[in-house]
Amino acid sequence: IARDSSVGLVTVDELHRPRIRSVRAFRLERPTTARERFTVFILTRTSTRKVDQIARNPLVTLYFNEDQRAAYATIMGRATVHRDPQNPRLQSFLDSATVRFFWPAFPRDFVMIEVTPDWLEFIGPGLWNDPDTWRPQAVVFE
Repeated sequence: IARDSSVGLVTVDELHRPRIRSVRAFRLERPTTARERFTVFILTRTSTRKVDQIARNPLVTLYFNEDQRAAYATIMGRATVHRDPQNPRLQSFLDSATVRFFWPAFPRDFVMIEVTPDWLEFIGPGLWNDPDTWRPQAVVFE
């Protein structure tokens, strides 16, 4: 997950179809819990479809893939759309170059998505799927 910052974000559209797009994933620099360690932040714009889709259905999936190692991780979780740039959890992502790129009318057009994990699945070197069911290794966050 730390090596793959370009990930697939899956949301559900208004016709209940899954929609996937590549997004850039950011994580907290100093997580204090296991759940925070796998919490992902996505910088986006207010005009994107994913913001409306998350408003209707906050359950999302993130897909991290590393072909050269035959490894992948999937995070299933709940997305929260943040619109307050004063939120202390978001400050580490708000350097001036990022703000200018993502939000030209900052703070008016600010929006950021936080994905809090419920479930994590992983397959990779040393951690393979179950040979009978093909289910990957999993972690459930409580």
